[in-house]
Amino acid sequence: MSQYDEDVELGDCFKVAANLAVPVLGLVSDELTDLTDITLVHGIVSGQGHLEGFRYTHAWIEGTSPEGIPMVVDASGGRRVVIPQALYYLIGQIRPDECERYVPDAAQDRMLEFAHYGPWDGAPAAHIDPTPEEIENYGNTRHAVA
Repeated sequence: MSQYDEDVELGDCFKVAANLAVPVLGLVSDELTDLTDITLVHGIVSGQGHLEGFRYTHAWIEGTSPEGIPMVVDASGGRRVVIPQALYYLIGQIRPDECERYVPDAAQDRMLEFAHYGPWDGAPAAHIDPTPEEIENYGNTRHAVA
């Protein structure tokens, strides 16, 4: 058993983000209430904490605040992160050219076409995420005491 099995559940980002982007799926978020131009985004991020050193696929929501600021809502893993897009991209070392964006209707169409929450296209779909074993082995190696 991995030391990370007890952490906040990983791997729900595509489902959570899709549910936020397509309200018909049932999940409603207060964080989206004031945002316009809601977009589901699939991209590749650089890990933090025990995922530091890895790049992996991720999904989040983007929208524009009433003040015109591009914002990100990331509700994966039970969190409610709402921050400016520029800061989110900086922290996650996100490359815009590795992101795929979907308006809610397009996201719903892709879910129906592929019968899953994503990723569906481009760099996120082509990226191979690290396995739990790779993460565990990297963590054990990195934190080993000589």
